[in-house]
Amino acid sequence: MPSPKTKKKQAGQAVSTPTPQTSSTPQTPSKTTPHAPPAFVPQAALSASDSLASFKPEPERYDPSAAKETLAALLPRLLAYPQEKVAVPRLDVRAAAFAALGAHALATQADVLHARFQKLQEAGEFDMASLGLLRDAAFVVLYAHAQAEAAGAFASDIKVPASVYADATTREARMQALCEYMFGLDPQIKPLLDLLRPGTGYRDVAGDLIGYADIYDLRPKQVASDTTNFDPTDAAEARRLAGEIYAYLIKGMSPKAQEAYGLLLRAWTLLAEVYAEVQAAGLFLLRRDPARTDRFPSLYTVARAARSRAKKAAPEGDPGSAPPNK
Repeated sequence: MPSPKTKKKQAGQAVSTPTPQTSSTPQTPSKTTPHAPPAFVPQAALSASDSLASFKPEPERYDPSAAKETLAALLPRLLAYPQEKVAVPRLDVRAAAFAALGAHALATQADVLHARFQKLQEAGEFDMASLGLLRDAAFVVLYAHAQAEAAGAFASDIKVPASVYADATTREARMQALCEYMFGLDPQIKPLLDLLRPGTGYRDVAGDLIGYADIYDLRPKQVASDTTNFDPTDAAEARRLAGEIYAYLIKGMSPKAQEAYGLLLRAWTLLAEVYAEVQAAGLFLLRRDPARTDRFPSLYTVARAARSRAKKAAPEGDPGSAPPNK
């Protein structure tokens, strides 16, 4: 076998260099194969975002006269709610109602999406009557709010005992400190914390107490692991104090204001229930649309955000907006 040295070219011997072959036919650049969509996802779900890309729904305009008639039609249904099922809103119900009207406009005016809602009904998974009821409930909430405001239900001179308010704000501060420390970077809970930071007013404090209690229920093990601010009685006491504050606010109203405010609570209960049904269906139909939570948003997030922007100056229509004099 020749040694490496013998492989070197010998004196005077030419070494040929391979010449690259050329072709007169131009080379076609290789095409990148596009990522194929998952075979198990229906085309309707994949194309939902495209069908709504340039669509701008136009919510129906609020008409007080029409809303009054709608309230009369829905009144038996509203009065049929057992008292224990009536929800007390801890948000700006007007902002929530307008957000619901936006969702109604999208679901009824976007032809492709509306047809898919109908297919859910054909499959026995949705009732198209919910869309009309959503609009009606939103209008009734707006009307009932205006009536409650006119009746003085949101008067700022209603007082809550200082001892109740002090206990409430102490627990609110402790629960806030725990949640901010434990969940300040949590992508699920941080948006809620941004809305729950203390503001002014009895109703604001009551709503925040319920909000922090909800977070405690979402993450009970993590909350209980805190060795500085955790009190095992806080979640239950927060809800009790919130209910007590709401009770004092209602007790301080005139009979007419109490009746109007009670009707508002029942209208809100209906709106919250029917919107939850429409939202669930909408989010399912738009499950591949990155903007699905903007198109069918959380009423809590939308309305609490509107409320938080006015926390430094209690918003108009906030029952018991003034804390007790110290």
